[in-house]
Amino acid sequence: MKKISAGMLILPIILLAAILVSCSNPDGQYRKQIEDALTKYESWNQESVNAYNKMQEAKTSGNPKVTYGELITNTIQNHITGDTRRADLTWNMADYQLVKGQVKMVFDGARPLLTELEEMNPPESVKDAHSVLQECVKYEMNIAATIYIFLNDNKFEPVNYKDKPCDQVDTAITTLKAFAEAK
Repeated sequence: MKKISAGMLILPIILLAAILVSCSNPDGQYRKQIEDALTKYESWNQESVNAYNKMQEAKTSGNPKVTYGELITNTIQNHITGDTRRADLTWNMADYQLVKGQVKMVFDGARPLLTELEEMNPPESVKDAHSVLQECVKYEMNIAATIYIFLNDNKFEPVNYKDKPCDQVDTAITTLKAFAEAK
């Protein structure tokens, strides 16, 4: 029979202590999780969502009198009223690829971030702020998915929201950052 040395017990004891500390400090665990998520959100928001929003204000290459936002809206409105011509066949190909690429970036960045936020267990004091952030990410993802599906499959399913969840996201982020920094 082999003797267990003190050195062999140190690693399991350290691991157990780390697990117990993380379990006994849910606020601390959430602080770290939300801090990481906010960093990811800010990066995704700047690189994908804001880029997509700016693109919508720019003039298209196919018709310099029309913005990308107008092109998307007009095409969807026409589709709803019965004009089912596909965007990939009626738009300038550069415009089509640009819009498709931008909405895909928004969606691709939102999906893992949303999953991460859904898996968190926020403390009661920041539950509402966490929910606002989560719903904003979900909203942006749903809008992007709707446009992407429309561009790929020529099918339009409207995204219905009474309120835009992102209208309150700046306040929610401020609340979450203050919580994360209050270590």
